[in-house]
Amino acid sequence: VTVVHPVSLAVPGDMSVCAGNSVIIPASGAMLYNWINNTNGLNNTQIANPTATPSTTTTYTVTGSDAHKCFPDTAEVTVAVLPLPVVDAGADEEVQAGTPVNFAPTFSTDVIQWAWTPATYLSCSNCPSPISTPLSETLYTLTVKNGVGCTAKDSLRVKMICDEARVAIPNAFTPN
Repeated sequence: VTVVHPVSLAVPGDMSVCAGNSVIIPASGAMLYNWINNTNGLNNTQIANPTATPSTTTTYTVTGSDAHKCFPDTAEVTVAVLPLPVVDAGADEEVQAGTPVNFAPTFSTDVIQWAWTPATYLSCSNCPSPISTPLSETLYTLTVKNGVGCTAKDSLRVKMICDEARVAIPNAFTPN
């Protein structure tokens, strides 16, 4: 004789994810799982730990039961979609090697952290508006983070121009 005991589903408290990203929703306490009602953004509705990629804040409902489907239980979890920061690193620049360039990016007011990569030729790599004194062409990427931990990035390229007046090409030579 097999005695079947009631299941008790467990899901985490409310969760959050940055817009466009995914999160795994772990459910436990049952043998069989079925995500029901609003399943938009779930990769699989028949497993305990589906991956959710919601486009808006969504409440997901899961039912669980024992292997014989005798004692079903239901639980809900809300996945909040957090906003991404907005960033524009600025226009590409063309300068002579060694000429300072002031970067003036624009970004949303919720940005609290900046990271410029690579740090080569920059006055600082963790400030909003560094000065670059480039000696070669460089592609810079600015990654910003907002107060809720979401990130966004944009890039700008600093190219070198050659001023013919600064280049001396000899018009004669001597073997000595």
